[in-house]
Amino acid sequence: FMKTLALKAKLYGGALVVLDNYAEPSESREDALKNRRFPFAYIVRPNQVTEWVLDRYGNLIKISYRLTYSEIVDGNARNMSDTWTWTAETWSRETNGMKTEGINALGKIPVIPLYGNLKDDDERTASILHTKEIKTMFPQSAYYQIARCNLAIYNACSELRERNRNQAFSILAYPIADQDDFEVAQEAVTGSNNMMLYRGSAGIPKYIDPSSIPSDILVQEIQYLVQEIYRMAERANVTGVQAQTSGLSKEWDANVGNQSIADFASSLEDLEKRLADLFGLYVGADLDFKVTYNKDYAPPDISSALSSATQALSMQTGGRFDEEVRKAAARAMFHDFDDDVLNKIMDDIQNRSEEIDRIKSEEDNE
Repeated sequence: FMKTLALKAKLYGGALVVLDNYAEPSESREDALKNRRFPFAYIVRPNQVTEWVLDRYGNLIKISYRLTYSEIVDGNARNMSDTWTWTAETWSRETNGMKTEGINALGKIPVIPLYGNLKDDDERTASILHTKEIKTMFPQSAYYQIARCNLAIYNACSELRERNRNQAFSILAYPIADQDDFEVAQEAVTGSNNMMLYRGSAGIPKYIDPSSIPSDILVQEIQYLVQEIYRMAERANVTGVQAQTSGLSKEWDANVGNQSIADFASSLEDLEKRLADLFGLYVGADLDFKVTYNKDYAPPDISSALSSATQALSMQTGGRFDEEVRKAAARAMFHDFDDDVLNKIMDDIQNRSEEIDRIKSEEDNE
C-alpha cells in the first residue's frame, strides 16, 4: 500500500490517504478480525479532489473528493459516484443524488496528504485565498517538466522521420526535351520514390541531394532535450562514455539523490504515524506505533563499513556506541537478507549489549 501511495504521490505531485471505518463496527475484536470489519485506508488522487479549504496556517479544515466505481445490479454493471465531504465536526456522502451525513466522532479529518514534492509558499497562499490560478491543493509533480521534454523529443523525432523519409534522399532530376509533352510530365510528384522533371534538352539525368541542415537542426534539438532531461533529473553524465567525471563529482550527485529519497522516506514515516494515531482513535486505543524507513540508499561498501566498525570498536567506548556500531556493520553485511533474519540479528546484538552492560555493572558494584 505504501509503495503504491509513494508512486502516486511522486507521479501526481501528491496524494491523499483516507482512513475510514464501517458505519456499524464489530462489537468484539474476534468478530472484527473474522469479518475484516475494521478501519481501512484508501488512496485519493489529486484529480478526484473537488474542494478543499485550508486555514491561515495551512492546515486542512475541509475537503471533498469524488470516487467512481461500478456495481452489479440485476446482472448489469452500473456506474456509481460517491462524493465525500469531511470536516473536523461532520461528514457527508452523496451517492447519485442521495445524501447521507453524520457526526465526525474523531474530532479531526481522517484525511492525510502526502506530497511528492515540496510545496511552494506562494502556491499555498494562493490555495488559501482560492485564487483561480491554483487548480489543486497539490504541488506540481517533479516529473512534469521531464514529461514535457519527452513529449518534445517525441514530436521532434516524428518531424525528423517525416523529413528524412520524404526529403532527405537523393532525387533523380530528368530533363524533358522541347518536343515532349511537358504538361503531362508536370503531374509527377516530387519525392524520394520518383523523379523530378524539368525542361532542358541540353541537360543529362542526374541525382541531386537536398540540404541536410534541417535534419541536423532537429538532431541537435533532440540531443539538447535529452541533456535537459538529465539536468532536471540531477543526473549529470549518466550516459557519457567518453567524458571523464571525478569521483568527488559522482559522490556529490549520489548524495543529492540519496538526500531526496531520505527526505521522502521521512514524509512516509510521518504519514504512517498519523495513520496509526487515527486508527487508535477509531478503536479506542493508544497505539505505541514505531516505524523506521531506510535513510541510506548508497551502494553498500562492506569492506569500508567493516573497517570503520573495527576502528570504532577499538576505541573501547562501550555502551550504546558499540551497540550501534555493530548494528551498522550488520546492516552493511546483511543488506540483501530477509527482514526477519536481519531483525533477529539486531535483537541478538541488542541483547548481547545489554548482557555485557549488566555484567560490567555487577563487576563495578563488586
